[in-house]
Amino acid sequence: MKPLLNRRRLLAGAAGGAGGLLAVSALTGCGVVVGADDSPVPAAQPDPLEPVLAAELTLLASYDAAIAKFPAVAGKLKAVRADHAAHVQAMRARLDPRRAAQMPASVAAEAAGATSAAAIAALAKGERAQAERAGKACLTAEGERSALLASLAACESSHLVVVG
Repeated sequence: MKPLLNRRRLLAGAAGGAGGLLAVSALTGCGVVVGADDSPVPAAQPDPLEPVLAAELTLLASYDAAIAKFPAVAGKLKAVRADHAAHVQAMRARLDPRRAAQMPASVAAEAAGATSAAAIAALAKGERAQAERAGKACLTAEGERSALLASLAACESSHLVVVG
């Protein structure tokens, strides 16, 4: 008995399907845009990582300001700050290089607050907001981006144990 699907049939079907998708894409104007260097550039739809990355940069700057202003709590905050730096790297690595180049390398430091308690309260508020932002974004993102955003949301939530 012959198998219903062999490698040639699978490849022929995939090639036909891809051709059909390209034809539909060409007719409807959907899909990717070819850049000057002929590599695909995402269409006008923004990358779901971009707003989360922008907020992550702001949160990272807030940690830097609090650490600089309140050395007594710096030890408590440095590990969380390192997590945020890793989050920034992970998101930048997954953005299209041209889009990543348009994102700022850093942002101006946020005011740390008048007291260390006020600074920590502001950081906790930022953590909650970032966890919510990443969590909402993961619901609409696809594939690897969804998994990354879910992981970031969980990590931001865990930071509340430290900055509480």
